[in-house]
This record gives sequence, structure tokens and C-alpha cells, in this order.
Amino acid sequence: MQKELSIINEKMPGIVKVDHQLVNRSIGTLNDNVAFIKLSLNNTFSSKALKAFLEIHSIPSNPKYAKWKVWFNSFPVTREYKSNYSLTIKNQQHDIFVYDVTPIINRDIKRKTHKLVIKNIGSTAIYVGYVLLTVQLEAENVETYHYYQVLTSECSYESPCALSIPECTAYAKTQSRINAYHQSPPVEVFLSTSTWKERALFPTRIVDLVIEGCVGNRIVIAPNSHENMYLLSVHSYASNYDRPQIDIKATSTQKEREVEVEISVFNQGKADAKDLMIVGILYGNTIYNKKLKALRPGDVFTDKITVEKPKTPATIAIRAVWNEYGETIFKETKLNIS
Repeated sequence: MQKELSIINEKMPGIVKVDHQLVNRSIGTLNDNVAFIKLSLNNTFSSKALKAFLEIHSIPSNPKYAKWKVWFNSFPVTREYKSNYSLTIKNQQHDIFVYDVTPIINRDIKRKTHKLVIKNIGSTAIYVGYVLLTVQLEAENVETYHYYQVLTSECSYESPCALSIPECTAYAKTQSRINAYHQSPPVEVFLSTSTWKERALFPTRIVDLVIEGCVGNRIVIAPNSHENMYLLSVHSYASNYDRPQIDIKATSTQKEREVEVEISVFNQGKADAKDLMIVGILYGNTIYNKKLKALRPGDVFTDKITVEKPKTPATIAIRAVWNEYGETIFKETKLNIS
């Protein structure tokens, strides 16, 4: 399923067309609008229906520029979803694959850090930032302290980049409502709490928050250009776990009427890759499917795929999918054939 979200007016008034329904809402007294679109997603790995929110933030002084972001009202979930959405701005179309990139924190394991690994499969570098907003209350209805901790990393094309992220710590627990004035941070800020829903912090705005426990940590992915957006493949893992490390190699042998593809899947990590599924995809169709109960550390799985020689150059994608501490992780390599 794919839906197109089109900006109706090139001056970017904040009105967005979604299934012929217009949704528009003005926030604050500043001279801008924010349009909210509620998306219903089907998710591959859970029967529970989730809601996603895509926000397009227009700036009247710069009609060529619109910011977007996606967030969920259910945490913590780290899954890939079936649906993807196209955002069209002035005839420039960019596919956005929707991910929840909330890191999973296992409270049964006392650890202070975890990592998020992001792979950029776009054409140029992006910048990945992690924002931790901590709100500390000395006493109820007394002065409020808040600060931003920002960690950034450049993620080059086809190269994974990782950030070590401190665990969020609860400084306050109260049901009192407070008005907190937040200066504009260097990157967008997202918060997640059990009581705070369908809300994002906007720079230089007065926002009502209900403070309860840890006020949140979210991952922010920002392209280095206002004109382009890039596809991202995201997963998270705990830094102190033993993990499988899967590598895939694929080579092809040209024959008169066929192409023979030899695939090798290596586990160079320190743990089993459980429920390992190896899939071959050509022209969007699955042409190969093999399931292994586990690929142990140091083991190699090899096999061959024979396909009809294409009339024009084509690309075969070899994808490995496995289970890692309750998360479904995948890695992919591509091979051009002709």
C-alpha cells in the first residue's frame, strides 16, 4: 500500500491532501501552520494496530522548504512496517519508509548504555543526532530546570554509523502540569512518556507537559540538505550483548541463457543468528527462500540460485533476516546481473 501526500499550494500554507481529505491546524501565534496527517499502518511482526503521525511543517518565508517527521504513540517498538509513503514537494518525490526507531531498554538487565545503528542507503551523507531532554523539578510549582544533550554522527553512503546513548534517568515524578519554555535546539526534539501523547516540542513555544518519570529520549535523523530526503534502514541493539554478525557475499556466473548466482552467508559474531531466513528478490518478486533454525558463530551457509538471463540489466537482492533478542534484524546485499 502506498499513499501520496501532495502539497496543494506551492506557497506551502500547511494544507496537505490525503485521500481527498484536508487537515489543517494552526499552532501558536507564529506565522506558520502545521498540518497533521493520521496514518494507519499494517505491521509485519505484531497483530497490534499502531497509529503513526506525519507532520509537515511549512515556512512561508521559504516556499521551497518543508520539514517532515514521523512518530508513534506506542513505545517501545522497533519494527519495520509494510506501508511506505511518498512525499511530493514541487515535483520532487522522495520515498519515506516508516520506522519506529525507539531504542529498546530491557529493564531486567542493569546497563547504562545501548547503541543505535543506522545505515544510510541514500546517495549522499546524512547526519544522525540523538537528543536527550531531561526535566528536573526541585519542588512542585517551583523553578524548572531542563537541558538538551545532543550526540551527532555523520553516516556516509552505504556505511553504518553508531551512537552510544546514555540510558534515560528519571529525575522527577509528579502529576503537576508545568509550562516549560524551550529554546530551539540544534536538532528536532521528540519526547516519549506514558502520559504524553500526540505532541511534539516546537522551538520557541510554550508547551504544557505532564512530567512523570523519565521524560524521554528519541532518535533524530536529519539529511544534510533541505532539498533531499533519504531512505534509512534502522535497528537498535544492546551494546553489552553477544550478537551475531551476518555478512553476505554474492557472485554471478554468466551462461548462455541463464545466470547462476552463488550466495554465501557468514556469521562472524559471538552468538547464534536464530530463525535465519535467506531470501532472494528479483523485480520485486521472491525467487529464493531458505530458512535455517540457527547459523552458529563461525559457520557459513552457501547455495546457488539459477535465474533466466534478463533481457536488460537487473539487480538481485539477497537478504538475511534473523531474530536477535526479540528484535527482527535484516541485512541485504545487491548484485547486478545482465
